[in-house]
Amino acid sequence: MGILKKILSPRYLFAFLVIAGVTMVPVLQSTPDQCVSTTDGDLSEQSTFGQYQGITQSGCGSNLALDYIIGEGTSVSWSGFEGDITGSVLVKSGATLEVTGSANFENSLTNKGSLAVNPQSAPSAPSAPSSDFYNITNISGHTAEVGTTATFNVTLDESPTPPAPAAPSVSESDLFNVTNISGHTAEDGSAATFKVALDRSPAGPAPAAPDVSGSDFYNITNISGNTVEDGSAATFKVALDESPALPAP
Repeated sequence: MGILKKILSPRYLFAFLVIAGVTMVPVLQSTPDQCVSTTDGDLSEQSTFGQYQGITQSGCGSNLALDYIIGEGTSVSWSGFEGDITGSVLVKSGATLEVTGSANFENSLTNKGSLAVNPQSAPSAPSAPSSDFYNITNISGHTAEVGTTATFNVTLDESPTPPAPAAPSVSESDLFNVTNISGHTAEDGSAATFKVALDRSPAGPAPAAPDVSGSDFYNITNISGNTVEDGSAATFKVALDESPALPAP
């Protein structure tokens, strides 16, 4: 109890807090804004940092405002494609930082290990995928971060074939027959032909009822109808109107 009262006295309590505060400051400053490499890889990859001192280093590889420390025994590459590094970079003894191409470090870059700067390697020649439907030709090159564009031509591999039309048919009719249909008309001028025939000879108009003119000499009766082209005949009876007078002796 006496020891506890001694520790809690203002003089000893103040000294304890100062010592604890000094000890805590490096711990608090080392984790939130520092990315320390734990394996080889690209500086823009989260897997290059993983866990450091049991803590996952959140934001590493994506937040370039953090401070990056290349730890001893690790080799990290950086291309600069992801943007400018606004935080500081420290290469520790026994570590390697390989910069490929153009990279901008807006804050400090401190090297205590190995620093290699290599020109950006030329990208491989672009190639187009094969296709049964189109051809890609005349590829101009590669796009770039500065706004350079690549151009290429795309053409259909062949003119698309329209689906074959259904076989033509005609509606039934009591008046005519359509036969020998040759096919379909087309945009290139192809024509379809067919034959049209009357289903039967059309019936002519019915003739008027026959009649005869009056006569002083004979009477025509019992008219049966009309004559027609197929040879049918009309019949009738003829009788003298009166018996003829005999000649005078």
